[in-house]
Amino acid sequence: RRRRLIVNLPFWVGRFMAFGFGAMQTLSGGLIHNSILTRDQVRQLRRDNVVSDGAMGFADLGIAPTDVDAVLDEYLWVYRPGGQYSALQDSARNLRNT
Repeated sequence: RRRRLIVNLPFWVGRFMAFGFGAMQTLSGGLIHNSILTRDQVRQLRRDNVVSDGAMGFADLGIAPTDVDAVLDEYLWVYRPGGQYSALQDSARNLRNT
């Protein structure tokens, strides 16, 4: 429901940003917390997260996959602007508009 800007950056820019955010956290003594981008995150993003061909699949592990759309709302309600009440707010908004 929230719209966020997604920007493609070269890795050197990401490393520079992560260094700057980390330096801000260090120099402030932890008063400014770097929750935006860390050097470890940039390092991890350089490699694709692709499973090898010989890896065991869901069936081998006894897991029945579930469609994301079926369970997504149950997990993400915490991150909605209205939290658990966003559906109620949307419903009330619809009543006002009629």
